[in-house]
Amino acid sequence: MDLGVNATLAAQVFHFLLLLLLLRIFAYRPLLRILDERRRLVAEHLAAAERDREEARGLLRRQQEMFAAARRQAGAVVAQAESEAERRTREMLAQARVETEALKAGAAAAVNRDRDEAHTAMRKELAGLALAVTRKVIGQTVDRKQHLRLVTEAVREVDRQWRTRK
Repeated sequence: MDLGVNATLAAQVFHFLLLLLLLRIFAYRPLLRILDERRRLVAEHLAAAERDREEARGLLRRQQEMFAAARRQAGAVVAQAESEAERRTREMLAQARVETEALKAGAAAAVNRDRDEAHTAMRKELAGLALAVTRKVIGQTVDRKQHLRLVTEAVREVDRQWRTRK
């Protein structure tokens, strides 16, 4: 076997090394730059996604806090409305009681007034009857002093009987 250098083999090695050099200059470095750029873009996108995720969590927390505040505020409004309704009910009941008491007092006063008027009318009628009876019984006219004494006694007697009936 001949171990001599073959020109074809030397040309192939030269061309292979030249190809490696050209690939390194024109393909490998730009390819590495593209890969580095891609890696950088992916890292930026991941960081942006993480920021967006954190922002979304913050927005969710704020929204939940707003809902909780709205619930508290609605509860306070409902409680205030209930207490206002309760207060108005108490006021209306108190006013109704006052009006009822006033009506009762007015009715009692009217009853007392009517009773007193009837009592006065009965006294006058009784005095007239007593005078008429006295004239018939005695057969004469009674002077003013006697008449007043007889009427007063008759009225007292009627008052006593009327009060004992109650």
